[in-house]
Amino acid sequence: KTFSEAILDVITNPNIVFILFSLGTLGLAIELYNPGAILPGIVGGICIIVALLGMQALPINYAGLALIILAIIMFLLEIKVTSYGMLTIGGVIALILGGLMLIDSPEPTLQVSKSIVITVSLCVAAFLVFVVGFVVKSHRKQVETGFEGLVGQVGKVKETIDGDGMVFVAGALWHAVAEEKIQAGEKVRIVSGEHTTLKVAKLNSHKEG
Repeated sequence: KTFSEAILDVITNPNIVFILFSLGTLGLAIELYNPGAILPGIVGGICIIVALLGMQALPINYAGLALIILAIIMFLLEIKVTSYGMLTIGGVIALILGGLMLIDSPEPTLQVSKSIVITVSLCVAAFLVFVVGFVVKSHRKQVETGFEGLVGQVGKVKETIDGDGMVFVAGALWHAVAEEKIQAGEKVRIVSGEHTTLKVAKLNSHKEG
């Protein structure tokens, strides 16, 4: 076999396709949680594209594929929406069912291994529980810290502020607004705060590495 044929054999393995889809989900979740990280988003996108490429050579059950896509959507929403774990539970169920239904063939060799489906799904869920727990902890810390202790402090923009965005300061993520566009990675100074939103101003014009 040529090198390209060997690679094609690997990426058309149903188990590899499912794992790549799951890794892609984790990569996108990390990028969504930490905008500007770049690498997780790139790796996640590549994994999903390669998985889709592998699917072209497999008898795909589109109901199973739809369930996996639904699981990805629910996992990503879990990071942004307070659902108390309901989206994660729904995502795990959809991912397991989607993995088991992904291949439309009676051939056992073409089916995704049940042990791989369950193991990968639980690993994805465990990661998301960790991330969501960290977000909840950050929100609690925000309340405890208060705005008075933040005014004057320097933070780092995590999600480009174009009207509004996200900044990391005092060990937590905050929703922020500014009078000018500030790119992710730039430093800002906290000017004031109201409710759960900080008003910030650009500290300098250079991004941190």
